[in-house]
Amino acid sequence: MTSSDFLVLITILLAIVSTAIANNKMIWIYKFSRFSIITYILIMIAINYFIFFPWYEQRGIYIERLMIKGSPMAATWGYILSLVFIFLLIWKIAIYRHFPSSNKAKLISYYKSLINSNINVLTEYLQTYHLEEIEKLITKINKSYNEQNNALQEESPWNDEQPTKNKLQKKNTPIETAIFNEVILNKTFVIKSVEHDSTFFLKCVHRCINANIVGFKNVVEVYFRTMIRQKNSHLLEGLKGPLNYKGNQDIEYRLDDSPFLTLLFTKTEFVYNLEVFRAFGEEAFRESSLGNSIFSEQTNEWRDNKYQSTAVFQFLRFTDIFIRRLLLSIKKDNKPQDPYLYFYYFKMICSNLIENHTIHYANSYAEKYVSDVVHNINTWIHVMEKLRINIFEDCFLKIYAQLAEELAETPGLENFGIKMASKFLTDFLSIEQREAIHIQKLQKNEQTSLITNVYIDFIKKIAENKKDIYKKAWRKVDKIKYPNSLFMTELSDLLGEEQE
Repeated sequence: MTSSDFLVLITILLAIVSTAIANNKMIWIYKFSRFSIITYILIMIAINYFIFFPWYEQRGIYIERLMIKGSPMAATWGYILSLVFIFLLIWKIAIYRHFPSSNKAKLISYYKSLINSNINVLTEYLQTYHLEEIEKLITKINKSYNEQNNALQEESPWNDEQPTKNKLQKKNTPIETAIFNEVILNKTFVIKSVEHDSTFFLKCVHRCINANIVGFKNVVEVYFRTMIRQKNSHLLEGLKGPLNYKGNQDIEYRLDDSPFLTLLFTKTEFVYNLEVFRAFGEEAFRESSLGNSIFSEQTNEWRDNKYQSTAVFQFLRFTDIFIRRLLLSIKKDNKPQDPYLYFYYFKMICSNLIENHTIHYANSYAEKYVSDVVHNINTWIHVMEKLRINIFEDCFLKIYAQLAEELAETPGLENFGIKMASKFLTDFLSIEQREAIHIQKLQKNEQTSLITNVYIDFIKKIAENKKDIYKKAWRKVDKIKYPNSLFMTELSDLLGEEQE
């Protein structure tokens, strides 16, 4: 190897560095620890020594073995070391995927600078170098979270104490922990990443169920609110498209056709603990408050796409998928739970639509949405019947009845309210009939189920205050369809009508 060859090698190295700087791809610099830098410098010094060996020899700086006849010449050693140097450099830059802990602060600072300057490069780096390790980190976080929860439950089954907030970043934590806490859970990163790769943030965090990580819940809310407001294509494609049932029980939806929904619902605990439901509900309520002209328009298949792109529709579709998975999860775990979800978002949204679109309510998308909400409530109650779970029915019935009463008390919409109240009573009789058939098949001595009892108790309460509405609604019920109803006489007496 000659001096000209050495200069070519230096030129190649300078070209690599210049290209990396020009394209903002300096990531490989942070792979070099102090030890590795010193090692590379020593190799370069050795190469320089072998290339210019005659000059060093004249000054008495030489290795005797290189002077022995038949031994490899200095130029040969220089060539061998140059190959080793190039191989190690290529391996370090192109293949090696780890970063020394001594460079943690510099690497985090570099990543933060990329959030605003080049989000594309940043997501590429995170995907290439860190995603696998972050998944391992999340597995550890979940394990620790579950152990902490189990310990609290063993100490006292009725203990309402929440696991303490924990900040992942500490002085001696691994690089992936710092990246998760300072980069991935960075609000600006979340917003910017949605514009570049809308599913990347979800890929990073969708398995993490610990909502007590400082700032985690907030950035998850920011992510979904940003997705909804920007009408992200992945979100819309998943929630607008037709959903097919998984299996033959008509309970759980098959989500394989939507990569976004598959990620989102990988873990029901993630959706519940991180309050994704709240983000959808807040955005839907915001849209209904601000107003959207589509809800005053008449229903038409050509306008359905616009209707399905609204935040209020996305909230309803999201809830439909989520509540089914949540109920199945509770059934599978086979343990008593009392999950809390603020379903009154639906009541507030529908109230806004009724108030803002009263004049054009008939056959409008406002009417369609209210009807869709009622239909879904009835469907969810039916799912709870099938799974023999009773947790949300009282809340559902209140929303159902309140919507009927609000419509009946709104000038010009009285008939819509009476019609909905009639459907409310009809749905109860249908449930009672289904339950009677189910109990008969099981050959049990029970007369009514818990859902049926909740329903009839609720009807008694509301009938006392809104008797006129339900009297009119009761007249519209086709009682011939329910000849064996145990509550027909009771309802007729309650609503002031003789049993037919």
